[in-house]
Order: sequence, then structure tokens, then C-alpha cells
Amino acid sequence: ASRVAVNAVASYLLNVMTWPTAPARAPTPHEHPSSPRVRDQLSSALVVGDSTVKTAAANTATPRMGTTLTMALVLWPDLYVAHVGDTRCYLLRSGQLKRLTTDHTVAEMIRANAAEPVQAASQLHHTLWNSLGGSAELPKPEIAKLELELGDVLLLCSDGLTKHVTDEEIRALLSTE
Repeated sequence: ASRVAVNAVASYLLNVMTWPTAPARAPTPHEHPSSPRVRDQLSSALVVGDSTVKTAAANTATPRMGTTLTMALVLWPDLYVAHVGDTRCYLLRSGQLKRLTTDHTVAEMIRANAAEPVQAASQLHHTLWNSLGGSAELPKPEIAKLELELGDVLLLCSDGLTKHVTDEEIRALLSTE
């Protein structure tokens, strides 16, 4: 499912997304396609990935195929992060680690709306409410935009890392040369 989604999203970005061209006049600082247009196109790319995963699942013996996807698009100095699921994007800036995505799990949804945390061993930490191909519903992509600075470090990773390595350990490792 992840290979199908990555190929579909990459194909969309390369063949459908409108990319900035050199302006006929001197550009103003940070001149790029409008944020809403880029956000809409990134969201559309993830919806295409969802549709392609669902089609692949229908044509194989894996009808419940699903995946998560987190991607970063840099139009210097702007960074767009498009995200569905529980894969993460981190930014290390001046020694401080900041997570740029939220996990789209049932446990995280409960945590955001309730006073009581979900027990650490609960399966709700692994149950996604938002994914590509994982349900009949369309995904709800989370799109973030921020301005990068020289020296920033980005990390995109799966829960295969974050369930074994703490944010502090990630910060320490990314801070080393």
C-alpha cells in the first residue's frame, strides 16, 4: 500500500501539480504560488493516493489495504508538510525539536478531547482514524506551512522509529554532526 501511495502521489506532483515558474519581473521576497493553491494541490495529491490504494486493493487479494503518508515540499524558504496517519515530521531548529504533525490515531483524538489519557498499552494508539485506502471515507489531509531557516533539519519517520525512540533521543541524535 505504501509503495502504491508514494508512486501515485509522486506522479501527481510531477505531472499534475502546477510548479512555480520564473516571473517576467523581479520577484518579491518569498514569492511563490499562493499558499491556498499549494495546500489544495497537496491535499489533492493525497486524495489521488487514497483512490489509487483503494483501486489496487480491489484488484488484489488485499481488500483492506491502507497506509500512512507524510511528505515535505520545500519551496525555499517555505516548507509545506502534507500528512495522513501516524508517520511524523519533526523540525530541529537551534537545538529545539518540534513535531510538525499530529498522529491521526483514535488515542490522540481522545487525548485532544478528554481529560483522561488512553493507557499506554491500548490498541487505540495504533488504530488510525485517517489513512490512505484504509476506509471508505476520503482522507482528511493535514497541511502545515512554515518558513525554514538556514541550519534547520527535517526528519520524516514512521512509528517504527517513534515507538522505540523518544523525542529527546531524536533531538540528541539530530543535533550531532
